[in-house]
Amino acid sequence: QEGLAEVVFVGDLEEIKKVAAENTVDLSDIEIVNTKDQTVRENLLNRYDALPRKKIMGKAYVKMFMEKPLFTSLVMEAVGDVD
Repeated sequence: QEGLAEVVFVGDLEEIKKVAAENTVDLSDIEIVNTKDQTVRENLLNRYDALPRKKIMGKAYVKMFMEKPLFTSLVMEAVGDVD
């Protein structure tokens, strides 16, 4: 059903493109968050650190894991980018 969900792929941009091409997946309407992009990681990290509520993990700890797609997804959820 169209409009049911907004898809976000989180991971290495080149790997996502490679796998999509191998499986003939059209990425044109899919948001991709490249975990290899330092600017993307720093932006998310700074937004996470600025959250007013008490955080379970400190900024330095979160930074160590920001290249991992699952961890990045959790940070994106914490800052309100995804549900």
